Amino acid sequence: MRTIRFGLGCFALALAAILLPPPAAAADCPYEAAHYTLKTHPEVTLDFIRHDPITDLYGNLFLRVRVGQGGQTYWYSPELGNGYSTIRLISMDDPGKPGWQPPDPDSRKGRPSEDETYYGLNADLSFRIELPAQGARAPDLILIPELAPTIWYDPRADLSRRRLPRAFFVFDRCQR
Repeated sequence: MRTIRFGLGCFALALAAILLPPPAAAADCPYEAAHYTLKTHPEVTLDFIRHDPITDLYGNLFLRVRVGQGGQTYWYSPELGNGYSTIRLISMDDPGKPGWQPPDPDSRKGRPSEDETYYGLNADLSFRIELPAQGARAPDLILIPELAPTIWYDPRADLSRRRLPRAFFVFDRCQR
């Protein structure tokens, strides 16, 4: 009898996990209001910051990654790369710094860290191939596969390096 109840309980939990929507879904949240946390390290966050159009840069959103309270912040400008629906993140300095200049998309000169590849995914794990755009629905998951080594080897960080896994950024709230 105990085994049957245990089995029914497991079945009910599995059914609920399949049928119930995830606790947070980006379905009605635009990019510029979406907030993400790194799956295994919630103190590492990602969001999109709206900006005025800038010559030579795609779109009007910057991507910002913050590594914990008081940790390093990484800024990127998304662009359509060459090839099969590749979205690249061009590394750049904090656009709020006095004297800030946009990055030259054709040169690595003056970039604070490595450029990255960006993947936006829906909840069903299908890839989103469009460039992040103001007003468009934000993805449920974001993957930046080489971000962990970039953070580890960042020459701007002190010697207490931050070891992060390669993991998904998961949508956690809409900041409207």
